[in-house]
Amino acid sequence: MSTTPVKINHKIEDYTKLNFLGFLLASFGAIMLAVFVSATQSYFITDALGIGTKVGSYIGTLGFYDELLSMCLVPFIGVLSDKIGARPIISFGFFIAGISLLGLGYFVRQNVYPWMLFWRLIFSVGLTSSIGVLTVMLIELNNSNINVKDFLSFKSEEEQVHIASTLNEIDNINRKRNDGKKVSIMGIMSGLGAVFAVTVLLRLPVVFGQTLPAGDAVRKSYYTVGLLAIAMSIILFFIVYHNKDQTMFRDEIDDLFDELDARDSVGIADDEAPSSTGISNNNRSDSYIKSLKQGIQLSIQNPMILLAYFGGFVARCITITVSLFVPFYINHYFYSSGKCTSSNTDKVHCPESYILSSILTGIANTMALVFAPVAGILLDKTSNHAHMLLIGNSISILGFGSISFVSTPDASSIVFVSAMLMGMAQITFIVSSMTMISNIASQDRYYKYKGSISGVSSFVGGIGILFINKVGGYLGDIDSRGPFMFIAALNILFMIMMLVLKRVKENDDRDFQSIADKLKATQIGRFVFRGQQDSVNF
Repeated sequence: MSTTPVKINHKIEDYTKLNFLGFLLASFGAIMLAVFVSATQSYFITDALGIGTKVGSYIGTLGFYDELLSMCLVPFIGVLSDKIGARPIISFGFFIAGISLLGLGYFVRQNVYPWMLFWRLIFSVGLTSSIGVLTVMLIELNNSNINVKDFLSFKSEEEQVHIASTLNEIDNINRKRNDGKKVSIMGIMSGLGAVFAVTVLLRLPVVFGQTLPAGDAVRKSYYTVGLLAIAMSIILFFIVYHNKDQTMFRDEIDDLFDELDARDSVGIADDEAPSSTGISNNNRSDSYIKSLKQGIQLSIQNPMILLAYFGGFVARCITITVSLFVPFYINHYFYSSGKCTSSNTDKVHCPESYILSSILTGIANTMALVFAPVAGILLDKTSNHAHMLLIGNSISILGFGSISFVSTPDASSIVFVSAMLMGMAQITFIVSSMTMISNIASQDRYYKYKGSISGVSSFVGGIGILFINKVGGYLGDIDSRGPFMFIAALNILFMIMMLVLKRVKENDDRDFQSIADKLKATQIGRFVFRGQQDSVNF
């Protein structure tokens, strides 16, 4: 077996403008479906199922198991894309997501468990397949001869793009040239998908509610979006790029995509990857664990890596809170205040609830979309990305802190300002943490560990989603503003952590054991460890 490094110049000559449109549609549609389900989940429980208690716990648990399944599926999506390509996976993902929405609307009639959870997990399979393969589609685009500028201006395709082996490398290159359109276009389309979901799809129950009972209006909304997802799956199957050499029964795995996805998307560090193109099932789980350990060890040595990890954690918490708990907060307010009453025809009498949820989440997502380039420019202008995290953290405290004091959102203008601040904080955390990870992983000393760093970053972000779903749902049942108060408190803790880490210098000799020894040497450490020893002796 040759030890020659894997070539990263894998030019795709047959990539067309229609394939590029397929990439845009996939980026738009995947986030659209994710935001629609998150925003309407509480309304489905209250209006379609008629459940008025423990709604926060229900939506939190649904989101928790959704993300748990997603974290388990992501590695397999990357490996599968090596074998069959992105097109069948993205088409399958949208189709399954559409079927699950139809199933939710038709089969779930009374209880959240087990059938609503079942269909939500089916939806998770479809959505994870769709979102998980977008990275592969982006790599295909960056290896193509498509020029975004010429495409948008209807010019000829002549300019070739420099090829990069990972998204981290792409981001690093984009800082040296003005050719980041192919990377940023995915974020723009995702943002537009989120805005479309909350401004158009979230209002479907109001439109259908003019002639249908409240529960039927919500169900018809799910039918509509489900059919839309299925239609998109068919369109994507015909327009998304597909490598003709990749088939369902192919035994060989393409060298480039195998090395790229197996190491970087799954999270295996370059220095730990096998020299062959295949990775045995017996060694894969060990490689995952080693990768996580390596990524955590690096964060102990370098406080900036640890800060970037926790920045990603907070970013995911903010994202879920905006998309899931803002609609829950509005829905809970209207029902608990008695403003949602039913007539003899059982037609909903509080369309204002849907509309206000649509407006607030729409403002937040629009501000995130608009502020994204501003955050990017500020990051390029400053040499200390931690300062941007501090700015985003301060904005988040103002946004979530202010809405925590609003008890009547339909009679307050503060909620609109809060929504703007939450959207700005969300995108600032996302862009800042991702840029920090990208910059650190692009440095010579850390480049060979880029898979470990990226893998741990994604893992910590997933933990953040699991965490806020359960904690936010529990707090939401106590007080519908509880999730917002929690995020504000989390921001305060994050600020304290930033101040502490500011005094910590990078140290390559620092490890778990050295930190434990220092803790034992403190008064608190001596008390804790002595108590443990006394307990053992007893």
